[in-house]
Amino acid sequence: MATRRTFLATAAAAASAGALAACARGANAPQGSAASPAASATASPDLDHFMTLSALLTGYTTLDATAGATYLQNLRSDPQLSPGIDDLFMRSGLSSDGAPKSLAELTARGVFNNPAALALYSRILADWYSGTYDAASGTVTQTWTGALAWKACTFTKPPATCGGPTGYWAKPPA
Repeated sequence: MATRRTFLATAAAAASAGALAACARGANAPQGSAASPAASATASPDLDHFMTLSALLTGYTTLDATAGATYLQNLRSDPQLSPGIDDLFMRSGLSSDGAPKSLAELTARGVFNNPAALALYSRILADWYSGTYDAASGTVTQTWTGALAWKACTFTKPPATCGGPTGYWAKPPA
């Protein structure tokens, strides 16, 4: 007859083995394979265009490609917005060799004159700065600490994150 102690010990051992196996699979997954969605997502020209456009719009050149892939996938999943993404890439010149190098160059191309495009640009910016996106099921948080609002507000940090060693707050910001 199995005791409760035996059952709990067996369950704990099985859970530990499963966790270790999952870690081993993650560590041994080949880079750039189908097992790595972020790696396969970065190879997409669509994502490259989106990341370039996002860098121009946000002003940050080092953006998280995984977050970008999620934001792009969410926009692409909306049948009303997906054609607008292609239009943005075409109007901005991202689909050609003459991609803009700055926000001023993007503005000079007149891409902000179209109200529908402007709404889509605003949504892209809202996704990056809030770390959330609107899905059919409601608002979804992609990243909390990686939201660009925290980078833009250099005087603060996300709540529930440590800012440094004990007493770091005693020194004035640089």
